[in-house]
Amino acid sequence: MLLLAGAGHFLSPAFLLGFFPDWVPYPTFWIYLSGMAELILGIGLLWPRWRRAAAGLSSLMFLVYLPLHIRDLVIETPVVGSEMAAWVRLPIQFVLIAWAWYVFHRTAPTAPSAE
Repeated sequence: MLLLAGAGHFLSPAFLLGFFPDWVPYPTFWIYLSGMAELILGIGLLWPRWRRAAAGLSSLMFLVYLPLHIRDLVIETPVVGSEMAAWVRLPIQFVLIAWAWYVFHRTAPTAPSAE
């Protein structure tokens, strides 16, 4: 999911501009940066050695995104398309936070290699 979402930041950055309030400087920069973060974390979740770190950072990232999704509920035209879609999307954000936190805690820390 993170790989697809990350790619979406690069394929359709204009769609994501609506998530940012006018006072946020350089929203396109943040869209590309968060897309890169999602791609890196998505790749990290695939490798056992990096899974724990990627899951913990994913949980934090999803938490940072939370205000943007809450904002989507209160603006006149939600970015996700409709008020109903915004209401459905918000609980999904909580599920993603909990899932990433669960994976973080269920994944054993990896010992540093002797290389």
